[in-house]
Amino acid sequence: MRDVLVNRLRIKPQRMRTLDIGCGGGFLAEEFAKLGGDVTGIDPSTPSIAQAAAHAEEAGLAITYRVASGEAIPFADAIFDLIYCCDVLEHVDDLDKVIAETARVLKPGGVYLFDTINRTWLSKLVVIKLLQEWKATRLVGTNLHDWAMFITPNELRVVMAKHGLQSREFVGINP
Repeated sequence: MRDVLVNRLRIKPQRMRTLDIGCGGGFLAEEFAKLGGDVTGIDPSTPSIAQAAAHAEEAGLAITYRVASGEAIPFADAIFDLIYCCDVLEHVDDLDKVIAETARVLKPGGVYLFDTINRTWLSKLVVIKLLQEWKATRLVGTNLHDWAMFITPNELRVVMAKHGLQSREFVGINP
């Protein structure tokens, strides 16, 4: 994400008000804070938020963390310059609501970055079977991902357009 933001989009995140939706332990929030962003992270997991806050404090980083979900972002309209959502959209209960809330808190002309897993036969093979289910190749816990919740690029484009978010570029990656 940093490469896309800084090198491809030529955006300097210094002093940009930034929201990390589904921040987990805060790893990406810390990276954006190191780039000079005014970073806020939200996650529905209280233990993850506690861990992220403790780690940021140890690292001397001023990051605001709040327990909240992407479906109910606890901030005023149009206050964030940059919002990102990494490996989260395929886990949310209501994709439409998360995108609606993202659009609501993003400033006009702001940037929304995300990554998620495309629902293809290859993603089912690699992410579900190889990395999750088969004991010999398992890298993540079982039942971490549900293939039915993976999102095709077209589905995401439609939801984003419904809420006024412009999709400038979708780029796929391969295993």
